[in-house]
Amino acid sequence: MVNLKLFFLSFISVVTIGWKKLYAKGLSIRDIAETIEKMYGTKYSASSVSNLTDVALEELNKWHQRKFKRRYSVLYTDGMSVKLRREYVDNEFVYVIIGIDEEGYREIFDFYIGASESSALWEEVLLSLKSRGLEEVLLGVMDGLLGLKDAFLKVYSKADIQRCIVHKVRNTITKVRKKHVNEITEDLKTIYNAPDMEYVRKALEEFCNKWGQIYPKVTQSWWDGQNEISIYLRFVGQSILPTG
Repeated sequence: MVNLKLFFLSFISVVTIGWKKLYAKGLSIRDIAETIEKMYGTKYSASSVSNLTDVALEELNKWHQRKFKRRYSVLYTDGMSVKLRREYVDNEFVYVIIGIDEEGYREIFDFYIGASESSALWEEVLLSLKSRGLEEVLLGVMDGLLGLKDAFLKVYSKADIQRCIVHKVRNTITKVRKKHVNEITEDLKTIYNAPDMEYVRKALEEFCNKWGQIYPKVTQSWWDGQNEISIYLRFVGQSILPTG
């Protein structure tokens, strides 16, 4: 008899550890069975893998349709471009949504696959969440994709918007000279690690005075976006943010 628990643990490990190979080459059912055997010494026939995958997909479909709580504290929207195999291997975009409830617990809400990232598709994703019971979000965290903020606020109009610091820093270092990258990233830490808005503004002023003549567009971008990079400070000390 097939050990379901071992299979699913093995299958998840293959997807997690070997994701590059899975996405880049598009493993067949037989390839997956052989990979599991190599990793764990447990042999499954191609038919067993196929049947168990059907069961897993049924559970996945139920998960995609589950209902949500009415209100969540934080909603993270992000995605990545991956290679997926259909008739042939091609780049597609995976939309990922993660939430934090009012008790501080993280939850993967859902993921969707689209041809490319766009604010219009993000709006569809958010509307889908709302139709499944998610009526209110306090804080939306996202990158700087054109139109994404407007799409988010169209669905959750009362939410505050926090710009993802990781994306903004990465975007910044692509626009500065290599010799300045380390110094600038250290200076930026004083901005996004500031304990309150007064310190944020002070750190921004110092950053702009130091780098403004060399990188005027970079410094202006941080100055103009100061509210969105520090809106989370409104919630410091409240229970909506996780502590670990």
